Amino acid sequence: MPWANYPLHPVACARLIGDYTVVTVETSGPLLARLLQVAGLDARWVRPPGKADLQQGEVVMEIHQQEQLQMRRSELERYLLELLRPGSWVAGIKHVLAARQTGQPWPHYRNEHEVWV
Repeated sequence: MPWANYPLHPVACARLIGDYTVVTVETSGPLLARLLQVAGLDARWVRPPGKADLQQGEVVMEIHQQEQLQMRRSELERYLLELLRPGSWVAGIKHVLAARQTGQPWPHYRNEHEVWV
C-alpha cells in the first residue's frame, strides 16, 4: 500500500515494518463466576486450574437458572477482546437467561450492526 494512505509520516511508516505490538488480556475465571453469583445466578467455573491451553469446545463455566449456558473458549475470548465492564457483562448474561433463548445465546451490544460502519 502506498505510504500516502497511512495517517503517519512516511519515515514513521517505514519504521513500523519491522515493529509489532503484543497485547495480552487476562481475567480470573473464578472471579467471573463469583460476579455472576453475587448477581443471583448459579454460576460455576468448571475448568480445572492449570497451565494447559484451552481446547476447542472446552467448557470453562456453566451458568444455570431455568436454562443453562455453557461458556466455552470462543465466548471467553470474545469477553476478553471486547473489554466489557464486568457489571455490563453480568447484566447481559442475566438478560439472556431471562429471555430463555435457545441455541448458543450470547449478549451483544444493542444496535451492534450499526457500530462497525
